[in-house]
Parts: sequence; structure tokens; C-alpha cells
Amino acid sequence: MFLKQSTAYTFRLGPFVDDTDGKTAETGLTIEDSHVRVSKNGGNFIDKAETSNSAHDEAGFYVVVFNTTDTNTVGELQVACHISGALPVFKTFYVVEEAIYDALFAGSATGALTGVSVNALTSAAITDVWSEDPLVEAYAADGSAGTAAQLLYMIWSCINDFSISSTTITSKKLDGDTSALEWSIDDASSPTSRSRNTNPS
Repeated sequence: MFLKQSTAYTFRLGPFVDDTDGKTAETGLTIEDSHVRVSKNGGNFIDKAETSNSAHDEAGFYVVVFNTTDTNTVGELQVACHISGALPVFKTFYVVEEAIYDALFAGSATGALTGVSVNALTSAAITDVWSEDPLVEAYAADGSAGTAAQLLYMIWSCINDFSISSTTITSKKLDGDTSALEWSIDDASSPTSRSRNTNPS
């Protein structure tokens, strides 16, 4: 889980279970601030800075509060708590700089997808790419990388209308008449291979 640097955070730590049978939830523990130890970015474990005790919530989970000092160091934040009568509990966070956190998780985040809102990437939005606006017909040049639309049209043209003349295969565009792609085959009567030619003019 990622945390924003120098930002208070409340979370559930647990489950704390009986150290004898290893399964019974311990719901009446007194967990003071000094019992919750933190290691910031590989440093030595220290008491958490926020001074409140951790109250039991449910099923052996206790509410732990971090203040801005607890989260002031970028990197791995390890949390450890070992209380008498219960098995030790550990949790790991990753603290990132504010700008990075906001870029990933804020309401207007663009993240790694430049110009695309993370919140807009819903299943409906993804579906719209394929169902609403027709993909512009285009074909990548021989030896060149193609866009998603180009590659889809190239696959379509290979299985749709085409013509064979001697050692040349020509596929057709959407209109069924205009040439789209062209290949040369090694033999007009018993071909064993084909190679892509330059797109027809």
C-alpha cells in the first residue's frame, strides 16, 4: 500500500491472535504508541511518533494512527507490533512523494497515461473506444510499426477480399475494390512462402 509523504494516516493493524493456540482473536489488548514500532526506508525500528493508544476494532484488528512524522521518509515503511499474549503482527507500506502520490491517486490524476484521467478508465470508457467512434481505416507501411487501428485493419484485410495474379497477392480495403496490402509468393502454382511488398499506391 502506498502512503503520501508527511501525511497523517489511520489504518487497521492485525489480526492479533493468541500466542498459544494461534487462532483466537485477542480483543482486549492494550497497545500503546511505544508498542507500535516503525522502520523508515531500512532504518532502525523506533516507536511511532503519534502518541495515541490503538483501540480494538473487530476480529483482533486494532486502529493505529500515524502522524506526519511517521510518514515523513520516502521509501519502505515497516510496521511491527509484538504484545504479550499475542503473536507478532507486521505490515509494510511504501511512502512516496506528494507529487507522485497525487499523480497516481488524486481525483484529477493522469498517472503514467499522459492526458488520460485514471478515474476515466472505467469499463464503460474502454468499451467506448471500440463501440462509438469508427476506427479510421489505415495500413502500416512495410517494415514499420503500426497503430492499433492499422494492425486491426491489416488483419481484417488478410481474411477478407483479395486477389491473386501470378505471384502477387493483393488484399482489398473496406470498399472491396481498392488495394490495401500486397505480397509476393515464391511460386505461382505451388507457393511455399510469401513476403510483404510496399503498400499499393
